Amino acid sequence: MNNNKNKNKPVIEDVKIDPKKLTELNEILNSGCSQCSKKQAMKQIAGGCCCICGSIPDKIVKYKIEDATVAERYCDKCFERWIEGKDNDNKDKVLLTATNGIDEIIAVRGDKK
Repeated sequence: MNNNKNKNKPVIEDVKIDPKKLTELNEILNSGCSQCSKKQAMKQIAGGCCCICGSIPDKIVKYKIEDATVAERYCDKCFERWIEGKDNDNKDKVLLTATNGIDEIIAVRGDKK
């Protein structure tokens, strides 16, 4: 049996943050408060941070895995890297490349053929 037929496509949604809340979050992130306070504000206002770089997320990618749903958040820059491996003929192909901030590849996750 082909396991690819049983895999669900990820659901991609935009993160919706009220402009006033986004301004408030940016003020907190640019303030001198502790990292803990910044992370708490990011969680409360944006639901979390980009899973690659830790910045404010723009997209949520949700996967259904058995009885659970996995949600990953990405900023636009990291999301572009995530969809880099997709082509027009194969929309379910997924490629995610994580870097360490200096464009040195530290991890790659993709489809196995």
